[in-house]
Amino acid sequence: MSNITLKILNILVRIVIATIILIAVETVTNLIVGLGSSLVMNWWQTVLSRVLVVSVLTGIVLKSNLRGHHLILAIFTLIFIISHLLTLIEAIAFGFDVPKWQLFISGILSSAIFSFLLVFIFRKMNKTNIVPIGFNNRPFISIIWRIGVLALIYMVIYSIAGMIILPFVKDFYATLTIPGLSILLPLQILRGALYVVACLYLILNAKGSRIEKAIWIGLAFSILGGIAPLLLPNPIMPLEIRIAHGFEVGISNFIFGVI
Repeated sequence: MSNITLKILNILVRIVIATIILIAVETVTNLIVGLGSSLVMNWWQTVLSRVLVVSVLTGIVLKSNLRGHHLILAIFTLIFIISHLLTLIEAIAFGFDVPKWQLFISGILSSAIFSFLLVFIFRKMNKTNIVPIGFNNRPFISIIWRIGVLALIYMVIYSIAGMIILPFVKDFYATLTIPGLSILLPLQILRGALYVVACLYLILNAKGSRIEKAIWIGLAFSILGGIAPLLLPNPIMPLEIRIAHGFEVGISNFIFGVI
């Protein structure tokens, strides 16, 4: 076998191992906080969802100049904010009856444990002479106005995507108490800002061209923040609604991530 083939196989094996670990970590943390587990009943959706998550995180880890605790913190921030915090915020805003604190605590625990293990699996625990680029390397006002502009862009993209799929989901949401625009739009601006914060440290310390970075962040936003969680069956949202939102969030989040 060529070196390239061996390298690809090595990465694939590590993805499989990391996927198994992620499923195990999430199952255990859910059981610890009393959420239970639907793994046996919905095993293939869980596996597909977690393979997608681990695949995109693998690309981000391999493209990062960060190592050790810097990389663990960056991956934790990305996973927890996008996969857990943002989803929880929207679920609460739309009046879904969810176990808030259990989901919050489980999200912190599973994100922290898996971030450490993922960095360990890909052998990026050792120190390097490369000094991480921090926020103090750029003017504070420059970072703030960019986050603000991007948060407004997210609100616009979210609104457009929501109007496009409205005919497919309006009957479902008619049974819920939807917040008014005076609450919904500022909430989406906040979520947009959190998306940017979640990936900022990784972007500042990523290898590759701007296009490469944009694609990886777009995939992270699309998969972690939309496609992967919507693949999983849940008692709140039926299949047809999850499919509609999967297309909506998958495409709109990718566009936002690329921007």
